[in-house]
Amino acid sequence: MAGIIGRIILWILLGLVLLVIALLQIPLKIRASYEGGAAVLRVQYGPWKRQLFPAMEDGEKDQPSEKKPPKPKKNKNKKKKPKAGINREQIFYALEKLPPI
Repeated sequence: MAGIIGRIILWILLGLVLLVIALLQIPLKIRASYEGGAAVLRVQYGPWKRQLFPAMEDGEKDQPSEKKPPKPKKNKNKKKKPKAGINREQIFYALEKLPPI
């Protein structure tokens, strides 16, 4: 009787080990991006996809919607801010004074 129970336990353990080995063969993909002004973290394990951050609402789908929000129109009357220019002397000065990385 004890021999039969021992064999059953060994077969169950062998099945669990084979299941773990099979699960380790499935690729795990982690994607972090910055979309729409917010950070997004998605995980894909085989066919299973889930968005981890930000957490999705109950009614939201996991797939992104195909409709994109309309882009706001730029006002042409706005004054453009001047960009900070960096010249060659500033670069050489920084290379001389700053410590090496």
